[in-house]
Amino acid sequence: MDAIAFNRIRWDNASPAGRQRILNDFFAQVNGILGHIPRYALAFRDLDAGTSGRYNRRTGLITINTRYLQDDSSLQMIENCEEAMFTVIHEARHEFQHNATRSSTSFRVSVETRNHWRDNMNRYVGPRSGVAHFAQPIEWDAWNFEGNAGRIRPVIKDEELVPVYEGSWPW
Repeated sequence: MDAIAFNRIRWDNASPAGRQRILNDFFAQVNGILGHIPRYALAFRDLDAGTSGRYNRRTGLITINTRYLQDDSSLQMIENCEEAMFTVIHEARHEFQHNATRSSTSFRVSVETRNHWRDNMNRYVGPRSGVAHFAQPIEWDAWNFEGNAGRIRPVIKDEELVPVYEGSWPW
């Protein structure tokens, strides 16, 4: 990743619109790593307080919560920057997963993985359902790809849930 483009000073000094540009640049680099060309740039909207972003399979649009782009205390700015970047990675992975289930030739993903993802998308358990949400194949994969699985592993273990499918990510 281009360290200059994601410099904390650049983020801190950017307006909310400038932060949108930073995240769209970051989104392009994440998709370069995935070897994926997204259909759209990121969308930015005011979402519920507990929602940092979402991917809509019907429209193919990733939406980032504008609350994470606003100026706030110095500590909150660091958390917002990190949360926004993790969200971009996570939601880009969901878009990748969805597109991989639709095309077996354009993505380097095993048939087994595509089948697990497709089945999970057809029986998706939303975040309001609690802990079971995190043990789903597509969520487990996205959290691991994001590099933040450490946040969900203890919750899943406390509930004695094991992901149905771990994909290529180690437990």
